[in-house]
Amino acid sequence: MITRAQVVEVARTWLGTPFHHQGRVKGVGIDCVGLTIGIAQELGIVSDEVIASLPTNYQARPDPVLMQRLLCEHMTPVWPPQIGDWIWIAEPHMQPTHVGLKISEVSMIHANGDPKVSLVVEDPLRKGHIRRAKGAFAYPGIIDG
Repeated sequence: MITRAQVVEVARTWLGTPFHHQGRVKGVGIDCVGLTIGIAQELGIVSDEVIASLPTNYQARPDPVLMQRLLCEHMTPVWPPQIGDWIWIAEPHMQPTHVGLKISEVSMIHANGDPKVSLVVEDPLRKGHIRRAKGAFAYPGIIDG
């Protein structure tokens, strides 16, 4: 079994990876969707067949309906989010199109596409993120610890 602490530990190894829309390569380029997939792949949670079946031709702002369907198909919906869970976040006045991994009570790791940052970073987990959260998802089979 994979623990929440292991999810966080692996996620931290992705810090500094450049942001790249539709990217899925650690150290080279990644977006938030690719980060969820890459961490799951590194932990052995998802098979190569599943990865191959996931769309790669999505827009810079993914379709929130498709994103929700895929999150629900491949992860376990949870609430409230715990450390090691993915928070599905809407930007102000927009549909949810971003995910970040809760790594502590006060921070998250995510692929920050802001041109001023453009990296996988650890950022403060603000009340606004939780307020704008439209869901939270855990990798299947994750246990506490």
